[in-house]
Amino acid sequence: MENASLVIEFAPGSRVQPTTEPLHVCMSMGIVLSDGQQILLPADQVVFHEDSNGSARVGLGGMSFEGIQEKQLVFWRVRDLLPDEHLSPQRELRVTLVPETVKSIHVRGNRVWPSREPANPLH
Repeated sequence: MENASLVIEFAPGSRVQPTTEPLHVCMSMGIVLSDGQQILLPADQVVFHEDSNGSARVGLGGMSFEGIQEKQLVFWRVRDLLPDEHLSPQRELRVTLVPETVKSIHVRGNRVWPSREPANPLH
C-alpha cells in the first residue's frame, strides 16, 4: 500500500473481478458491485487491490481525487506508473464514479470523502 497515494473503498458487497492476466497487461480492472453492476478502473494505475473485508479496496498510484463535479466523483491521471511502451494510447486520463458506489476515499492515509461533519456542540 505504500505506493498507493489514493485508496478507494467501494460499497459493501463489492468485489474485485478476477482476471487471469497480470494487471499491467490489462486495460482495465473490474469491480463488481453487490447488484452485479461493473465498474472499470485503469489497471495500469492499480498498485494493490483486495476484497477480503466485505468490500473491494483499490489503491491507485499516479491518480488524484479532484472532488465532486456534476454529481460524480472525479479522478485524474497525474502521472503514469509504467513506461510509455507498456501503456495503451487509449488509456483514460479522467475517471468518474457515482458516489453511491463508493464508501470512502483516502489520500495519503487521510479520509477525504465523504468529509467528516463537525460534531454539534451541546448547548
